[in-house]
Amino acid sequence: MVYLFLAILCSSSIALIFKYSEGAKMNRYAVTSVNYFTAFTISLLMIIIKPSIKIYGINISVANFIEEFTDVLSRNNAYFSKDASFIWAVLLGAIGGIFFFLSFIYYQKSVKENGAALSGTFGKLGILVPMVFSILFWKEIPKVFQWVGIFIALLSIIFANISYDKIRVQV
Repeated sequence: MVYLFLAILCSSSIALIFKYSEGAKMNRYAVTSVNYFTAFTISLLMIIIKPSIKIYGINISVANFIEEFTDVLSRNNAYFSKDASFIWAVLLGAIGGIFFFLSFIYYQKSVKENGAALSGTFGKLGILVPMVFSILFWKEIPKVFQWVGIFIALLSIIFANISYDKIRVQV
């Protein structure tokens, strides 16, 4: 429960830090880079203090990796070797890291233009995209309680976008 609370606290604080930095006329790229470097440093310290994986010498060449990669793509039941799977994980991690960094840049721009609340709402609802893919591709159908949560999330998008200035109550 402590980790859940810390995750919520850290995730929510990002939008607030971005909002503060925009108001203080700080450099968007510097703030995002410091955020990213801090996350990298903490992750590295956690790996050094309590390693969860052991990395041994990698004995695969680029040509062998490409050969294994095409073999995995051509046959649905093929697997990477340990060495090739490590290289694959590093490649996917690098690509994901680049997209994650770019998403922070655009997230900060959205906070500046739309405010922290609306940007945070849409940022958290980004989980709907992988959820839809899991329903379509892996046939993971949500249970009733999960459908209620999805419906509430979609309603929150609608309510977050309502302009209350245009609504007039007739009395």
